[in-house]
Amino acid sequence: MKRILLIVVAFAALNLDAGAWAALGHAISAKIAEDHLTPAAKSAVKECLGSLSIVAVASDADIYRGQWTYDIGFMPTNPPEKLRPKYVLEIDRDLPFNIQHYCHIYKVDSECRPYKTDNFDGYYRGNTILDIDNLSKELKGWKTLDSERRKIVLSLIVHLVADIHCPDHITYEGDDTNSGQIDITFKQKKMKRHAMWDSDLLASIIPWSYSDAAVLVDTADDAYIAEVTKGDIYDWGYDSALLCRITHEIKAGANVPRSYAADMRELAFTQLRNGGYRLAALLNRIFEE
Repeated sequence: MKRILLIVVAFAALNLDAGAWAALGHAISAKIAEDHLTPAAKSAVKECLGSLSIVAVASDADIYRGQWTYDIGFMPTNPPEKLRPKYVLEIDRDLPFNIQHYCHIYKVDSECRPYKTDNFDGYYRGNTILDIDNLSKELKGWKTLDSERRKIVLSLIVHLVADIHCPDHITYEGDDTNSGQIDITFKQKKMKRHAMWDSDLLASIIPWSYSDAAVLVDTADDAYIAEVTKGDIYDWGYDSALLCRITHEIKAGANVPRSYAADMRELAFTQLRNGGYRLAALLNRIFEE
């Protein structure tokens, strides 16, 4: 009975609607990362998560999205309705506006360079690249954090690094202003372009379990891994934005053919593996002995 319950829970987790790549994509990148951790990083991860793995917590940032918040350090001038998404209002309607949820998207300039701030003369713009940068610095001192906080910080990093590799978690200058929240038709279903990339497209090209998919996607050699993990999180965001720009050619009202999933398979696999390699590299750096 216990085994049946675990299978049901695992199946449900892979069918969550929220978040980039949905639970399946996050699990694939986390599994790839797990397989490339150094012994020191594996040991530290175990201390931070206990009996859980980074695969197990890979979607926690979506599950607790309205609850995991932080002080952005200034009082933003945005219209109030822009600062309180539905999933935050469901948790707490009375938070001061300087308390924000961790962002899952980032915006790039005309050259595809990620911004390094979330404060634009008092106007708040969510920036997951900046959030990852700050969380990584916090996790560096993981031994001084209480057990709950280091679990949250690590879970956020695992999730958000994968998020920056999902095409519709990138907003381009002069293009989208709402991260793919435009209406399209895909496989004869009306949906947001963001939803297509989050779940439907991956489901079309990955009929395997997350662990089997990780093995099939994790095909790069050491030279490739060394190349894509060079630099910092901002460099990785830049590279991701360059690769994914083609996906934003799908505009509002488009009837996207079923074959689009296969056309984008190489890009999707590249982004899943790059997300895994970069997550491993980041955690290896954070937890270096």
